Amino acid sequence: MTNTCDPRPTPLSGIFKGTFAYLTIRDRMPAILTKVIDQMSRLASQYYNSNSLSKAEDAKEIVSKLCKLKNEMQTNKVIRKLNDFSNDSDMWNQFIEKMPILVEGETKPSWFTVAWLHCECYMYRRIIETFLESNSKLFLGGKRFLSDEEAITTMEQYFGELLENLYRDGTKLLEDYQYSLWSNKCDLSISFNGNNQIKSADEQNYLKANIISNHTDQLWTYLDCMRLSTGKGIITFVLDNVGFELFSDLCLADFLLTFKFCAEVHFYVKCMPWFVSDTTAKDFFWTIEQCVNSTDKNISDLGKKWQSYLDNNLFSIVEDTFWTLPFDYSMLEQETPSLYSKLSKSKLILFKGDLNYRKLFGDRNWPYTTNIKDASSGFLPAPWCTLRTLKAEVVVGLVPGISEKLETELDNWMTSGVYGVVQFCI
Repeated sequence: MTNTCDPRPTPLSGIFKGTFAYLTIRDRMPAILTKVIDQMSRLASQYYNSNSLSKAEDAKEIVSKLCKLKNEMQTNKVIRKLNDFSNDSDMWNQFIEKMPILVEGETKPSWFTVAWLHCECYMYRRIIETFLESNSKLFLGGKRFLSDEEAITTMEQYFGELLENLYRDGTKLLEDYQYSLWSNKCDLSISFNGNNQIKSADEQNYLKANIISNHTDQLWTYLDCMRLSTGKGIITFVLDNVGFELFSDLCLADFLLTFKFCAEVHFYVKCMPWFVSDTTAKDFFWTIEQCVNSTDKNISDLGKKWQSYLDNNLFSIVEDTFWTLPFDYSMLEQETPSLYSKLSKSKLILFKGDLNYRKLFGDRNWPYTTNIKDASSGFLPAPWCTLRTLKAEVVVGLVPGISEKLETELDNWMTSGVYGVVQFCI
């Protein structure tokens, strides 16, 4: 059904040919499925070779279902309900029944006629369904969609420079937020000088200049008042990618605790593998374990300190199914009031990465100069800040003239990961 009551701009969607959303549904999403299919095909061969025939048949069945899913997407089939019986299945199926259709005359949702956000989340949930339906449940959590094998190498590569900036003094907050922001580039393997290192002052100045909406000063003022008033309270991270981004988030959280901007840090993670590399609880524990076991004494000591934070509830990991539902955040209070209530106890919420940004602003074709409060549709359980490199064709809060300037410099400025935003709402 079409939604004629929503006053917001049209969502990003596959109905608009040539857009990044359309090309993602047509090309990138099938390519992601192909990677999972290839990985499971290799695993099936390994099981056959080791005479683990039941596991091999499970893997083969998963490949078959994923190939069917890929065909459904590429041929614009109707989006069907979920067949598994997980605790989120009813919410998903109720949503699918009422999923907004963006093409007049169409009565059933299909891949290219609904919002990109909705069909993209649905694809990942369907991947999970194939694993849930496997007989052995062997593959759930056993393999990530893409390998994390380079994560520790990346962490060690960045550690010295990051640590030096983090603990020098409390005025380094701006640099720390830049690290946390630009670490979000790493999941695209976008580099400066052909690698993912951010080392020299010139490079840091280059990256700072590419923050096209920067509310760090307002954020610093708010945090400093918070620190001077009580030094207590909760700062919440709604996490994005595992790997170096998670490592830099942990460093930033440590900084905020060390300089008494808060008394606790809560990390919201995904309850299932999501969007290729989003952080789960297992990823979080794995990261700290790898730090503890590092041969680099500095990293090992840091890992031990973070483990002690977990043991003493200074760091807390929180799961909630809402983060893997297709709703944007204007629907959070209505759909999951308990989560909204938890978030409202925070002094500050940090939303990391592109998907959180898209959900904050409804993944819609807002004019670029739209005020962030207006574009977030009143979502304000607590003051929040979004740190995001641009990887989708949605951005708000820009000063007039910025977008026109960027369009002359780079055709794909909204999707290249070259530019970023630090936007604060109170």
